[in-house]
Amino acid sequence: MSFFGLIWILVFFFIVLSVLGSIAKKFSSSSPSSGGKWLKNPAGLFNTAARNEAWMRTAGELGLSYIRPKQAGDPPEISGHADRLDISARCAPGENGFAPETMYQVKLNPPLKIGLLIMKDRPEEIRRNFSGRRRHDSLVEILPDAGMESAVSAYEEQALNDYLTPERAQFISDSVGEFPRFRIDDNALTVRYPGIERDADRFIARFRRIIALAKRLSEKKTAEVKSEARPISVTPLDPMPHIDDLELKRKLSRKMAEEPKSPPAPVPEPVIQAEPEPVPPKQDPAPIPAPVEEKPEIAAETDPDAMPSKEQLLTSLWHSPSVGPKEKELFEKYKGQSVQWDGVLKTAYDFSTDFVFGSGGGVKATLEIFELTPGGSLLRTKIKAVVHFPKEDAAFLKAASGKTVRFQGSLLKMEPFARELYLSDGKVIRVES
Repeated sequence: MSFFGLIWILVFFFIVLSVLGSIAKKFSSSSPSSGGKWLKNPAGLFNTAARNEAWMRTAGELGLSYIRPKQAGDPPEISGHADRLDISARCAPGENGFAPETMYQVKLNPPLKIGLLIMKDRPEEIRRNFSGRRRHDSLVEILPDAGMESAVSAYEEQALNDYLTPERAQFISDSVGEFPRFRIDDNALTVRYPGIERDADRFIARFRRIIALAKRLSEKKTAEVKSEARPISVTPLDPMPHIDDLELKRKLSRKMAEEPKSPPAPVPEPVIQAEPEPVPPKQDPAPIPAPVEEKPEIAAETDPDAMPSKEQLLTSLWHSPSVGPKEKELFEKYKGQSVQWDGVLKTAYDFSTDFVFGSGGGVKATLEIFELTPGGSLLRTKIKAVVHFPKEDAAFLKAASGKTVRFQGSLLKMEPFARELYLSDGKVIRVES
């Protein structure tokens, strides 16, 4: 082989290696799934199917759209419109050495227009966003997290006080307690959880909690109209003139003295009536025995600890947008009791382990059981039951999707913000066609 032939072979290998290096650099560039670095665990690529399935089921459960990844390895997205709110979820890439995050966002309708900013985030983010703003952190009580700070601000203090009523401030405080990082401004509620969500049940529960808070943030404050007491002018029956002229008073007095007095009215003579003839006294009839009164039967007193109806219980638990200790104590009172309710079956799927029902496996079914309008809210709210049925009911329940199902179960857990009741030991009574 000649010297020039060897040179051409070396040049060819150099070009091939350069092309391979460019390809490797392209695949190692920043992506939502890798955070800008090679995956430490290549086996995680096989979990994308489980992740996509969880996102698809969450979108279907909430009535939103599932946006498929454009390329293999890209993250999915969820987007849609519900209850007049624009809702979305996406995977945010890791920044500054932090892990990737699942970012939820709900746009407020209408925007607030008061310059509101409420955040819980890393200290550097708080300093950057609240630089030059006057803070009113005491208006909303936000539980501290390790390594996180919180702050509250608005353009004008009066506008902030008018918006943050005690009920709304308490609802915000109760809702954001478990949010690792969040931001509330005039336009949207944004919540970030570390990691890419792969658990559909947890995904749905978090989404519903965030949507419930966004609804409350968008509600207008109902102004209390107080009727002002106005003086009512009363015209007297015989008005008396107000006389300031002393001479006029004298003339009126002389005129009244000169007027002849009318003679007294004649007194009528008394009329003497003849005495009536005496009437012989009537004999009293024989006494009639009084009928024996039948005592009405007294109904048995209602047991105060008896299980109330479905409507009574659910209305008592969610009578207001904010669920407090009183409602939780009420649920604990009836926890473990067996009930027979009916509802429209929305979803039913098999599971092996669950964070509520444990590792026994079975069928997890979600049913819409009631709809109400909490006090102080303008939006209708659907209450759902999440029931654990045995495995042998899987095919039967999946075929009954969309139908009204009468079921039996034992009260197990209450999810206040997701507006769900979990029931164990589920049993299908009947399915209405």
